[in-house]
Amino acid sequence: MAEETFMFAVTAGVFVFLVAVLFGSRARRYSQGYTPPSEGHSEHS
Repeated sequence: MAEETFMFAVTAGVFVFLVAVLFGSRARRYSQGYTPPSEGHSEHS
């Protein structure tokens, strides 16, 4: 039981870390004025 809980915690921690890096880099690019190539319309109007 403890091993399954530990593996779940490690997996969830890695996933949360990757999501934080993804959104952190995206927020930094937006703050620098980066505009991603849109496909006809942008969600942030």
